[in-house]
Amino acid sequence: MFKEINGNVWDILDENSTLYILTNNTISVTYNAETLEEKIFNPMGGGIALEAANRNRNLPTTMVECIRNNSYYLGKDSFSNAELMRFPTIHKIGEYADLLLVKSNLYRVKEYCLSNPERKVYLPRPGCGLGGLDWDNEVKPLCEEIFKDIDNIYIVSK
Repeated sequence: MFKEINGNVWDILDENSTLYILTNNTISVTYNAETLEEKIFNPMGGGIALEAANRNRNLPTTMVECIRNNSYYLGKDSFSNAELMRFPTIHKIGEYADLLLVKSNLYRVKEYCLSNPERKVYLPRPGCGLGGLDWDNEVKPLCEEIFKDIDNIYIVSK
């Protein structure tokens, strides 16, 4: 069964940790009018995604490659050397979290936990907060069902 912890997840990460970054599946493009250069990125504008982007400069660009390749490994955190993984909760920026998307990614996290029992896996409350889902009535019951036999997952809230 998962364990709930409160606090700043960045303070407890180490090289034996994996942190799932809650995000969207949006790819944005901007143009610099002076240089005519194109910038392609994933808007990581709030919550754990913004914190991760502030710590890891290239993360918004790396996120685009992961979205395009339907992959989830984002690399290592610049400070703690923890693995960073993508966890989409929202299809497009500006929408609320999709409970079915959250559920499918919870199963992906379960598979990761089972394949990596030596790692401590941290997951912010998926789809809650900026995503608009209710932790107690929607997401927590899913986590209890899916993670009932998992002992290396920690659900984090501030």
